[in-house]
Amino acid sequence: MGITRRQWLELSALSLLGCAEGRRVSEPPRAKLHHDAGGGAVRAGLVDAAPDAGRAAAAGTGLDTLALERRFPALAGALPRLRLGMFPTPVERLEALGERVGVRELWLKRDDRAAVELGGSKVRKLELSLAAARAAGARHVLTFGGVGSNHALATAFYGKQVGLKVALFLLAERPSARVQNVLRAMLSYDATVNASHGSAEDVLRFSREHAGEKPWVIAAGGSSAIGDIGYVSAALELVEQIERGELPEPRTLVVAAGTAGTAAGIALGLRAAKLETRVVAVRTSSIPTLRRVRTLARSAAKVLAEHEPSFADVQLSNVHVEHRYIGAGYAIPTAAGERALELAGEHELALDETYTAKAFAALTGQSAKLESPVLFWNTFDPRVPAGRKVERDELPPALRGYWRG
Repeated sequence: MGITRRQWLELSALSLLGCAEGRRVSEPPRAKLHHDAGGGAVRAGLVDAAPDAGRAAAAGTGLDTLALERRFPALAGALPRLRLGMFPTPVERLEALGERVGVRELWLKRDDRAAVELGGSKVRKLELSLAAARAAGARHVLTFGGVGSNHALATAFYGKQVGLKVALFLLAERPSARVQNVLRAMLSYDATVNASHGSAEDVLRFSREHAGEKPWVIAAGGSSAIGDIGYVSAALELVEQIERGELPEPRTLVVAAGTAGTAAGIALGLRAAKLETRVVAVRTSSIPTLRRVRTLARSAAKVLAEHEPSFADVQLSNVHVEHRYIGAGYAIPTAAGERALELAGEHELALDETYTAKAFAALTGQSAKLESPVLFWNTFDPRVPAGRKVERDELPPALRGYWRG
């Protein structure tokens, strides 16, 4: 059971119906949606939304400014941001694992450690997307993904932390123990969980019913012009680590691509810093294409260029989309992915079947052709923080089959 390209694109289109942050969308006329597809006149600044433990652990990490702002001072304070994560995330040399897979110099960027309780690739995006929603006066955010979506989980978790109601529209996917745990956790963070068949009408109907709360749509995977800027900054954070001598400049960077925003942001950030690193975006859903990666990067660059004109001139020539490791589709495990997951686990690197195992399978399968040093950007955090106790009958009937035991 997989999520089709048509389903993803119809839902993702809701956050791409305009080009300015906070512009109202009227499709149909009664449905007033806000979205985070672009930039615009929203209130800028840093709001501390991290839990107490996160603030203590983050002391002295440079969290109050993004690497993007340090590299390009004209962008300081230009976009609203919520303080959710702990940055920079570490880099590590994987010497033994590199020897096993035939990569002379293998490095790891650990976005699994992006926050105290729930890390992964969504923290950086949600720092900006949730901040944009709050700055625009929204009280309800809407987003979508598979039933076991890491993005939907993170939106529910962090949305609750910053005082926003969260509605999730979830598409069917292959059941698993993790999917069940994620679904329960979404409920435990008081998110409204809706079964979706991939129709935009579900979201529009919900928006009509909650029009007074200025519902704000966040794209699938958090991949929008605003959210992807989080990974432009992440790439510049990596550049700072290179400049401090923590690792050499990678010749190749491998990252999973589900909705492609992470890869687009990284590629844009590296080119903005004039690095020649080749970004290999490993396709794990039906969405990623080279055209989409470049379109997302251009959208983010357009927002940034409003404050830092040099982004208007950045040309994305450093990206390759690897299509051969997706298997039968999104969230459907592959034999190569299972082997990669097991091998990584032997070296204390936790991967997931949906995204990072397929990306690491591409790295191992193409190791002889990848120019070293190679950096693997880990976007998966296996932790699923528990919230309140929940009951099966809180789920829509169409999703109760995922609850077992």
